[in-house]
Amino acid sequence: MKKIIAVVLLAISFTFTSICAFAQEKSKPESFLSAKKYNLLESISKLETFSYANNSITPIDAETLKTGLTLLPPERIDKALEGFKEAIAFFFNESSGVPAIILVFIELSDNNHAREFIKVEEEVLKAKDTAYKEYIKSSAYENLEIAAGETAFISRKVIAEDNSDREVTVIVAARGNYLIECNFLSGNQANDKMKKAVLDLWQVIAK
Repeated sequence: MKKIIAVVLLAISFTFTSICAFAQEKSKPESFLSAKKYNLLESISKLETFSYANNSITPIDAETLKTGLTLLPPERIDKALEGFKEAIAFFFNESSGVPAIILVFIELSDNNHAREFIKVEEEVLKAKDTAYKEYIKSSAYENLEIAAGETAFISRKVIAEDNSDREVTVIVAARGNYLIECNFLSGNQANDKMKKAVLDLWQVIAK
């Protein structure tokens, strides 16, 4: 488990902190995401990309996001969180219980804030290349058109583990006031596969 947490720490822009806070949901009025999270999990689990037998859900609050963004300047973090409303992480686990995919939906106040959050995620992922350079063997970044006017950001990293390397792919996309961060924790994922996964997810949450 220590190895997996290290991978998540290196690969993901902010969701790694939610592993430590798993099942520590705070009492508060539910937003659309939190109110519908179990229905969302059921719908997402039917999609080919996310059809794992073992899965779970955990909420992510603003403080958790803030902790995960600490490589950025404080004023940048505060600005990034101005439009934050709610976030939910979905863990899709392999048979051993190890996360294979971590999917995060973030609900923001409007599309401008959602698109800005893509930039924030890009900044964090690139900052990790310096902060954790002893673990990250290589990094590559690109943009991918998902639909007209919608461009996703992709990060690919090769991370050194004990006796092997792990390829981790992250795609971040926005539609309306929602943002998706999809973290594939094993393997270099093809663009076509990730594009299909994002479009399928939008059919679930932001048709």
